[in-house]
Amino acid sequence: MSTLDSDESLFDDPHTDARMRRTIPQFARLGALAVAVTAPFAAETLAVCLELLGIAAIAVLVAVAVSWRDLIDRLSRAALLALLSAYCVLIALAVGLIGDASSPYGFLYLLPVTFTAVFFVGWIRYALAIAAPLLDGIVVSAFTPVAFEDRAVRLVLFVLLAHFGAVVAETLREALRANRSLHTVLEASIGAPLDDDLARIGVDAALSVAGWDAGAIALLDGAHLVVPALRGVSPDVASYYRERPAELVEASIVRPVVEVGRMVQYDDLLEAAGADHPLIGEGIVSLAALPIRYRTELIGVLIVAHRSPRHLDDREHDRLTRVTDQLGLALGSAAAYRRETEVAEDLRALNRQKDEFLANVSHELRTPAAAIKLVASTLHRSWDRIDDEQRDEMLAMLDRRGGQLNQLIGNLLDEALSDAGMTRLALVDINWCEALARWAELATLDTGRAVTLHLPQADVVGLGDAVKLERVVVNLLSNAAKFSDPSTPIDLSLSVEEDDVIVTVADHGIGIPPEEHDRIFDRFHQVDGRSTRTVGGFGIGLSLTRHFVAAHGGSVSVASRIGRGTTFMVRVPRRPAAADAGARAATYS
Repeated sequence: MSTLDSDESLFDDPHTDARMRRTIPQFARLGALAVAVTAPFAAETLAVCLELLGIAAIAVLVAVAVSWRDLIDRLSRAALLALLSAYCVLIALAVGLIGDASSPYGFLYLLPVTFTAVFFVGWIRYALAIAAPLLDGIVVSAFTPVAFEDRAVRLVLFVLLAHFGAVVAETLREALRANRSLHTVLEASIGAPLDDDLARIGVDAALSVAGWDAGAIALLDGAHLVVPALRGVSPDVASYYRERPAELVEASIVRPVVEVGRMVQYDDLLEAAGADHPLIGEGIVSLAALPIRYRTELIGVLIVAHRSPRHLDDREHDRLTRVTDQLGLALGSAAAYRRETEVAEDLRALNRQKDEFLANVSHELRTPAAAIKLVASTLHRSWDRIDDEQRDEMLAMLDRRGGQLNQLIGNLLDEALSDAGMTRLALVDINWCEALARWAELATLDTGRAVTLHLPQADVVGLGDAVKLERVVVNLLSNAAKFSDPSTPIDLSLSVEEDDVIVTVADHGIGIPPEEHDRIFDRFHQVDGRSTRTVGGFGIGLSLTRHFVAAHGGSVSVASRIGRGTTFMVRVPRRPAAADAGARAATYS
């Protein structure tokens, strides 16, 4: 702004503004000191010397007054201009007292003229450059005549000085804006915000340092570029690019940047992209695109555009390159921070799962082990006093608990093998109808729940690891028994679809919440994972189920509704029964 009544900072940077303001009284005191020291030598009479000393004292008093309690920091631009004008009056009086138009005191005009050119913008920066020689001519002519050519020379010199100060000030302001924009990008990355937030900050920084009309950040997302930030265009065009992430990759204007990783410029976008390009309708004439890298990896493109013919000069290119460097570092660092946070959270979750798993293991193994120990001890101490019926019941309990303990240990070993990628499949011919009937009977004996079989009329034969597929079916039937009322049925169905065998286990139990459908197959995860849970298990049954099915090249899925039951569907490829012998002893990892 160039108005005199503005109270805004002289410089946008508060630190620079305060430093530049405080130099005014410092130079004023130095100038007054120079007048005071040279007054006895410059003045021809004692009266003139005393007058010069009085002018110096007034300058010192004014400088001290504006410095007192940081008054200089609170002065408006109009007050500062008035202060510098008053300083010019004092200089003119000193020059007039000497009575020589070419007095060395005239060099003191350089101070207010320079400060005005630096502090202000627009025509005001030349105000004292014009006013000072005019004031000098008026005041000095009251003491001694001043030639017109002397006034003209001084006016030209002051205007040139003001112009030099204006160029220096604008360069300083641009450098401050550029550094502030770059620091803004880096500061934003400290909080590790989303890429969209960093992209918006990056666009603002690029437009600030380059001074172009419009800009965008396009980030690589797989084979496409997405545009999280766009400035200087209409909402329709902004929506066009945000809704069409593939358009920027396909468009020729940025493809060289993505493919080669170098900056491209278009001084005539109409000629390069054609009249149908969305930016042509925005009046965009020139466009430049620079790569954004994190370390050596290309992660995006910075685009700046202008509505008049423009070409990036070396200074603008250097500034935009610094923006892309800082933005790439910020985006990459933010992504790395997010990945590190996710890994840390995963590790914390894994640690919690480990603690829960260890608690479950100790509980699940202790229960059958304690029962076996108690029954064995009772038999050892009281064998002769126990009748045959009681002895048979206790031996059956030992067998049942031993089988339960053996199954738990087998699950742990299988989980360890699957984690190490050492699962081995012993492929044999399987008659699925006979196998399912046998596995359903085993599940009934283990759980005490009847299973309703739904089998096709024709036999279904294929290749598979019978032991592991048995574990899959029995696990699913055991889960159905655990989480459904004993009075409700459990259905086991077999069907064939093209080259796949489909086994379905359905219950009418409590159901699984929708948010748990993807997690129930995770290792150690239990929907009822509280310490007060009513069912046992390690939380690895479904994990093993998925692993064994995947080892056969199949898949397992779940459909469930709270309070309405759960259905698990296992799909296993049906391999030909006449396969050669070499295929029957395959290993899958």
